[in-house]
Amino acid sequence: MNKRRVALWLSPMLLLIVVLAVVGWQRYIWVPSPPPPSAIPEATPKTRQYVRTPYVENWDQVPLAEFERQSRKFPGEVFVEGPTHRKLIALTFDDGPSWNTAKLLDVLAKHKVKATFFWLGREMERYPDVVRRADREGHLLGNHTWDHPDISGLDETTLWDEQLGATQQVFQDLLGYAPHLMRPPYGRVADAQVPFLAKHGLKVIQWSVDTQDWNRARQAFGSHMIERFLQDYSHPEGIVLMHDGGGKRHKTVEAVDRAIPWLRAAGYEFVTVDELLGTRPAPAASAPAEASKNEWIPAPSRAKVPETRPKSRQYVRTPFLEGQDQVPLAELERQARKFPGQVFLEGPTHRRKVALTFDDGPSASTGALLDVLARHKAKATFFWLGREMERYPEVVQRADHEGHLLGNHSWNHVDFSDLNDAVLWNEQIGTTQQVFQKLLGYTPHLLRPPYGRIADSQMAMLKRRGLKVVEWSVDTQDWTYAQNGLGSQLIERTVQDYVHPEAIVLMHDGGGDRHRTVSAVNRLIPWLRSNGYELVTVDELIGPTPPKR
Repeated sequence: MNKRRVALWLSPMLLLIVVLAVVGWQRYIWVPSPPPPSAIPEATPKTRQYVRTPYVENWDQVPLAEFERQSRKFPGEVFVEGPTHRKLIALTFDDGPSWNTAKLLDVLAKHKVKATFFWLGREMERYPDVVRRADREGHLLGNHTWDHPDISGLDETTLWDEQLGATQQVFQDLLGYAPHLMRPPYGRVADAQVPFLAKHGLKVIQWSVDTQDWNRARQAFGSHMIERFLQDYSHPEGIVLMHDGGGKRHKTVEAVDRAIPWLRAAGYEFVTVDELLGTRPAPAASAPAEASKNEWIPAPSRAKVPETRPKSRQYVRTPFLEGQDQVPLAELERQARKFPGQVFLEGPTHRRKVALTFDDGPSASTGALLDVLARHKAKATFFWLGREMERYPEVVQRADHEGHLLGNHSWNHVDFSDLNDAVLWNEQIGTTQQVFQKLLGYTPHLLRPPYGRIADSQMAMLKRRGLKVVEWSVDTQDWTYAQNGLGSQLIERTVQDYVHPEAIVLMHDGGGDRHRTVSAVNRLIPWLRSNGYELVTVDELIGPTPPKR
């Protein structure tokens, strides 16, 4: 009887396993045959440009119809794909250069394929030899901004001086020319910015096939899924979006290595975006007829931003995470604009200084973090909870004695925005100020609201109490990476990817096990210094320190 029951259970389970194996093989491993030739004559003009790959919900994506609308509104300036039905395809790669790029260049060289790269100025400075190699091997290079912000909300001065112009200058310094193509991060560009870009000699290149390697790279069958997207959605004169930076891209490299022979078997020829669209500008009149592509400069390059130049806006560089209890990044920026001198996301100019800040402590991890900071002779800023300070008074006194800046982070980490002023002060901020007074003999003048969330109506009360609000421009997201086996490397990489002059960096020394944050900080400090950054407290970044009271 028992054996019969076991058999009845095992049979459907075995069937399910077989079905899943077949589906997985078909979807992720099986290679389809190339499609038959199209019946549409190659010279036939397309009636519209659009993205073939599906929209992914809950990601920071531009609606696909927006690409089509902008390409219609700005013909010859915004491109999604080629204009006819020739069997040409342009592979494009964003967010590099990185440590993956050399391997990708090896693959492209092996297959004798030319591609187009849209690169970040910040990363080009880190990998100059890779930049020169790609140019030398005949790939087309374009501008992808300095450090990958959403440019659609930037004014023209900030857009050029801090992002595009600064990157054009890096191209000029490394290669002797500046690009004529750009791709906006996230594909997001405002209509009003397109004529401004055209004035600077830059055309906007979007895409018609998004391989979604930015998502596939995280999955077990990532390289096969990237390959399948190429096989399923490639089309005549398609522009394919992939990435050689912004994360681990070995799965993209593997997929490209396999997909190139398949696409050739399907009749595709690989070209650069210039060859596809005819966007290469004519050489300058003074240049000889045989001048190479490296000798023209379509728009004047600008010098890097002087350190003393004021920033025209403050904003968060790191991306918003869907499904987490986060304040919209635009809300942080709005409050910084509405309350200048009261709400800070970053420092006001472009000095190569960075403030490391830590929330939710003190905790059992804080002593180890203080050890790391002492070893590197670095000062940081801590925003602490009154409840936790009472548990770790010696840690509080040590941090103060060693010269770190301490700020208020509430009593027990509640959302401020729903509290009235009396409750906010009496139960959260004021009680924590009293703990500071008891332990150190003074009260802080800086506050970070839990979750970064605070109501406009509460600002007046905070100002009367002598408190400034300090948010952040770089969120390391160590609060989520702490659960990841590669957490310390991910924290480290986030800072390396998004740090910028006068950045305020958000990390945590409490609220959970923070040993991965401590490990990341130990490696980050030498890296930041080797890249010319000075580690300072928030006071040193945003202005003079009021006397302790």
